[in-house]
Amino acid sequence: MSELRPDLEELLETIWMLTVDENEKTASFEDLYKNLYEIKDFSEEQTKSLLEDLISLKYINIKSDTRFSLSQKGYDRARQIIRSHRLYERLFSDVLRIEDDDQIERGACVLEHVLAEDIEESVCTLLGHPSQCPHGRPIPPGLCCERRDLTIASIFSSVTELDIGESATIAYISSNDNRQMDKLLAFGILPGNLVKLHQKMPLNGPVVIQIDQTQLALERDVADQICVRRGKKVSSIT
Repeated sequence: MSELRPDLEELLETIWMLTVDENEKTASFEDLYKNLYEIKDFSEEQTKSLLEDLISLKYINIKSDTRFSLSQKGYDRARQIIRSHRLYERLFSDVLRIEDDDQIERGACVLEHVLAEDIEESVCTLLGHPSQCPHGRPIPPGLCCERRDLTIASIFSSVTELDIGESATIAYISSNDNRQMDKLLAFGILPGNLVKLHQKMPLNGPVVIQIDQTQLALERDVADQICVRRGKKVSSIT
């Protein structure tokens, strides 16, 4: 159980986005006040009070009159919060098929504070250890990602992880490249369509997939971005 209240965890989450997500070692108090007011409707006085609590608990370090950073303790806790939040965003988007961003955000905000870490690992394994949230932000990997825990079978995986001849339903495409996305969609690579892995070249070479009666050769890094929902290992595309 965390020693932090949800509002303090929300503050740590915002600090992570201002520092780690932006590849910055420190953040400015001004940016923090602005972000928390715009995103969470926290007043500057409320944010200052929360900062004092985090300082006393040694979660952040003051660097100057205008800037601060996460301590190692703060980094570790913020990383866990961010990981949980972004995994639950994927859960709402990919499994529950919720499309409203506000609803996804509210749901993830609730779950990140109340569910235990072992449940979060189960969710991560269920989703196939995703590397990005639905908005393209990185999800910090957990221990389950390192050991690829098989205790709970993943229902989502990359098309390249299918067995030769195995069919699966396309769940989503994780590419942030709009031109690449348009090209894949033009080939019929759409969520809900059935795809079969036809051939896989060695040494991370291209793969050949089949959509309806059409076979497509794709570079491995492109095919890796096609995430599928696995079912029974049957080939219903001939």
